[in-house]
Amino acid sequence: QSTSSSAVYLFLGLLLPTRTKPKRTLTSKLLIALLRYGGVKEEFFMELLENAIEGAENARCDYEDALNIAFVYADMEDSISARMILSGIPLEDAYLQSRLAIMAQQERKGIKQGKLPISDCFYLMGTTDPTGKLKANEVCVILDNGPYCGNVLVYKHPGLHFGDIHVLTSRYIEDIHDVVGYSRYAILFPTSGPRSLADEMANSDFDGDMYWVSINEQLLKQFKPSKPWEWGQVNKPIQAEKKCLLDLDEPLLERSLFHEFLKARFARSNALGAAADTWLVYMDRLLTDGVDEYESNILEKKIKKLVDIYYLALDAPKAGTKINVPAELTAKKYPHYMDRKESYHSTSILGKIYDEAEKKQSEKVEPVEISLDPRFTARAASSGYKYLNLWTGRYQEYLNESGPLIDNQDKEETDLKFKELYQKYKYMLYDAAEFEQTQRNLDEVFDEACTIYQIVYEKAARFKKAGRCNFVWNVAGRALCHFYALETEGDKVLVPLTVARNLAKKRRR
Repeated sequence: QSTSSSAVYLFLGLLLPTRTKPKRTLTSKLLIALLRYGGVKEEFFMELLENAIEGAENARCDYEDALNIAFVYADMEDSISARMILSGIPLEDAYLQSRLAIMAQQERKGIKQGKLPISDCFYLMGTTDPTGKLKANEVCVILDNGPYCGNVLVYKHPGLHFGDIHVLTSRYIEDIHDVVGYSRYAILFPTSGPRSLADEMANSDFDGDMYWVSINEQLLKQFKPSKPWEWGQVNKPIQAEKKCLLDLDEPLLERSLFHEFLKARFARSNALGAAADTWLVYMDRLLTDGVDEYESNILEKKIKKLVDIYYLALDAPKAGTKINVPAELTAKKYPHYMDRKESYHSTSILGKIYDEAEKKQSEKVEPVEISLDPRFTARAASSGYKYLNLWTGRYQEYLNESGPLIDNQDKEETDLKFKELYQKYKYMLYDAAEFEQTQRNLDEVFDEACTIYQIVYEKAARFKKAGRCNFVWNVAGRALCHFYALETEGDKVLVPLTVARNLAKKRRR
């Protein structure tokens, strides 16, 4: 049965439809390495890098780049930066500048780690074809406009094998609409064939895993697939003998099941990290110019052994096995971008991406002068400042309450406490949880919001700290944005934030 929600969720073997547009898709070190091995040119990744760096650099001065990055990091702050931009508040606003600078810094950190935005790629939930009509090496990819027809690249994180990226054919299935309705953003795999496609990709399955799917023309043109992964380089260890759980009495059974859950949920094999890190070292060398055929063959053999070890380590907590990386496979030195003590300077595509991003990361950002917007101050003045004493006292009360929180080392707890504080003052302003729910006279709300703005910004200007403007935008931000949009000349149109976000995503593609 279709609903108006969003992608296809798997629950107890049933398809539950959903229409949520996936978040933007980023590359990773693993994905870049495998794509590069498959023949994708370095220039492709350097262009992605250039666009990513340019977007981060321009976020504080270009409207489109600012809106893009504000939507990407919307979860950091209740989308307030995006709301400010969409309401027409100038990018020069000190608080907005400070938030955009923080977002750009976060973006650069990700770029250094190989997280590059890439167009025409999606993370889609995967399950099996309920109609049974797909043949081997066929899939049904459902995007925003329905089923996609054509070749696609499909990969499952954290695949490490050369053959973990598949080239498959996506096609339309006649009866699919009867099953998924108006659902979007999913990938359906065939149930036919000698071996499950999921098993060929990172030894995974179809229990609702997310798959990277690409319809990017350049990638499809340049990438050449390798033979899919299969066991062979490392022998599977014998599972530890376990007592049958059904033979246990109820208290012991409950304790044993809970222990198994904790072990599977939290136990992390040392071999997992060691195999992944060593794999990256050998892949880095393999992707470096000047490596001869003899060395390449040796590296590939080591890499394949590490892949098997890694996949065994992934299942070790559930299988009850202990996995180790043999000493002869252990790396002695690491690429500089891995930040290890024993390192060498990598000249592979991963090293080049890191170096280029590092240059931009170190550039100093000059602080912005804090000035007050006359539209807000004029509104506060027009009210005769009748709320000035009230909110001056409340703001001082907030400063007294928030002061001790700054020294708290637990970030999660601190964020929660600040959220509770902001909510307290929102109720004082709106007599409701949010601006959209207020029953108060809007003129009075706007008068108070603009008064809070003036109090906070004047104090922030005295201390020359834009971060002090946090209070007004977290408490009265939605009211201020609404007021500013109404004050802006020209026709207005009411657009839900989700629609604006989707439009921004389409422009990025």
